[in-house]
Amino acid sequence: GRSRSAVVEPRGDRPDLLMVTPNFPPDIGGMQTYSFELARRFAERCRRFAVLAPRRAGAAAFDAGLSFRVIRTRALGDNLAFSGILPVSRIARREGFSVAFCPHWSTAFAALEAPSGWPRSVLCGAHGKELLIRPFAGFSPLQGVYDRIRRYALGHADGFVAISRYTAGLLADAGVEAARIAVVNNGVDPDFFAPRETPAGGP
Repeated sequence: GRSRSAVVEPRGDRPDLLMVTPNFPPDIGGMQTYSFELARRFAERCRRFAVLAPRRAGAAAFDAGLSFRVIRTRALGDNLAFSGILPVSRIARREGFSVAFCPHWSTAFAALEAPSGWPRSVLCGAHGKELLIRPFAGFSPLQGVYDRIRRYALGHADGFVAISRYTAGLLADAGVEAARIAVVNNGVDPDFFAPRETPAGGP
């Protein structure tokens, strides 16, 4: 694995960024929406940008309508912390993606463990539940492994984008220094969620 000594892109530069996510349309859900909306904005602000996401039925038709590239892989399965290591490493090195953004710590672990040394910097989203959940609480040996992997990802990622001050507090409680945390609240697309005009006297 890497030590946390990677060089983060200087402020103002347009990075070569690879988003690594298990949660992406055409799948439906909150994390899928989060990843997709960020991807749309990243694509406009990066020098080069792509998404690495799982293969899904209907994905080819969905991806064809996007303004950015989506690389689909079978390897990005449910066991993301391990199955994503080689795909991330190969793609980041082959295409020169120096920065990875991972909406979830499990794919951050995969990027941190990339044997090629690429990506150079790993940034991670933080939401709340994934910092608290104990999915194997009934079987302590497996929960212990899960906790160690999570601690490693939290301890070695170069930076975190927390969706709230509460989530930033969870990161701090887990030992993440304030200098590695930026709070960026989830937004609303005003072009999609616009107030409707109502008749006079209406509700």
